[in-house]
Amino acid sequence: GNKSRGRYPVGGAFRLAAGERREVPFSVRLPWETPVTELRGRPLGLTLGVRAEPAAGGDGDRSDPAPLRVAPLPAQEAVLEAFEQLGFGLRSAGLEHGRIGGTGQRLPFRQEIGLTPSARYAHQLDEIELTFLAVPDALEVVLETDKRGGPSSGGGHDALSRFTVPHTGPAGPQDWDDLVDGWIRESVEHRESYDCHAVFGHESPAPSPPSTPSASSTEV
Repeated sequence: GNKSRGRYPVGGAFRLAAGERREVPFSVRLPWETPVTELRGRPLGLTLGVRAEPAAGGDGDRSDPAPLRVAPLPAQEAVLEAFEQLGFGLRSAGLEHGRIGGTGQRLPFRQEIGLTPSARYAHQLDEIELTFLAVPDALEVVLETDKRGGPSSGGGHDALSRFTVPHTGPAGPQDWDDLVDGWIRESVEHRESYDCHAVFGHESPAPSPPSTPSASSTEV
């Protein structure tokens, strides 16, 4: 698949004697939209890594990538757990280049998590693709519904629905299960009402290569 990469300077020049080992601690603040690689310790099938690229005498050298594990934000985990409680299953997780129009997406790529429908929606949906677009004070959730045998299966527009919730969760007595169930029902109704005509659509991929956020410590 496509690879995304970002570069971060983490140290300056220093003299390294023959046979000497030196550790260079560093930290990098990850973007809010950083893809999630695991849920409750279970891999989602998406691989991120961090690699040191030291330069000696003007020549660069690359280390082997070290795995980078990214757990979901509490609100992201709550949404995924609500889908699970409602009978949806995890099908896939991957990166897609391009932006979703009408959203606050900042990175030139997005993570899409494919969910199989519960028995309640099995006759209406083949799959729901979920995208998290987090910002400091809220979580934006985009749901793309794939209708079984629907017109979009022939290459129509994407039917997207967008929802926003504070990181602290639903306000009032409503819980996460009720909130997510309402999102699903609204997305299905939107799909049936507008068929394959979407309020929001995918934009073309950006021409420049996107960057993959990463953070870790390594030795040189």
